[in-house]
Amino acid sequence: MKRASDLDAIADACIAAHAVIAEHGTPQMKMLSRVLLHIVGKEIARNLSSSQHEDDQALHGEITRVAAPGLRPGRP
Repeated sequence: MKRASDLDAIADACIAAHAVIAEHGTPQMKMLSRVLLHIVGKEIARNLSSSQHEDDQALHGEITRVAAPGLRPGRP
């Protein structure tokens, strides 16, 4: 959970900086700011995807544990 809050703080700082750079920065600064926002956004998406994958696996484990006791070897 700490990682997600760190990424949120980074995103907020980048967005605030981007607003200032968009208004006062050079073309190169503007481009770098857009690249930084893109990288941060991709990392947040990767983090969310990884979190969703963990949730899916935990749910699958719960379903398997509930279903497994009723199964008998050799029976479909």
